[in-house]
Amino acid sequence: MKTKKTVKVLLGGGLFGVVLLFSGCMDSEKNIQNVQNVETQETQETQEDQETQKQQKSQIALSVSAKKFKAYIDAINANDDTKSIIDVRTFSEFQSGHIKNAELIDVTRADFKTKLSALDKNKTYFIYCRSGNRSGKALQIMKNMGFVEVYNLQYGINDWNANAFPLSY
Repeated sequence: MKTKKTVKVLLGGGLFGVVLLFSGCMDSEKNIQNVQNVETQETQETQEDQETQKQQKSQIALSVSAKKFKAYIDAINANDDTKSIIDVRTFSEFQSGHIKNAELIDVTRADFKTKLSALDKNKTYFIYCRSGNRSGKALQIMKNMGFVEVYNLQYGINDWNANAFPLSY
């Protein structure tokens, strides 16, 4: 309604009025484009927020018993590169006996998070330490870093040994 009145007033003003009208239209076009850009940006941010929420909801970070942990890792095929076992103990603890095919990433070292950041967050990880304390902390770190699926050996290698499961040296 306001636009119609403005058009009538401006058209009556000769060439000067037409220039003002054209200028006003250009400004309106810019405003419409700016609104569209803001709406597009808000849509993208909303989609990113939804994706983040979806990822957080689908995250698995669990502490499990030695029997369940063993069942999970026994199901890993030799050629399966979507799953990894990580021993978060020290080097000397690792040498004293570790779960077959485990990779050592010592949680007490300063470069622990750096080493984790080099890993594929979409893989499935099975982590453990001696008693479950350090690997429990590692589980939280990995969860906060956005790892999708991580299983912690709840009572560590102590529980593994109590069940007489095999170790590698």
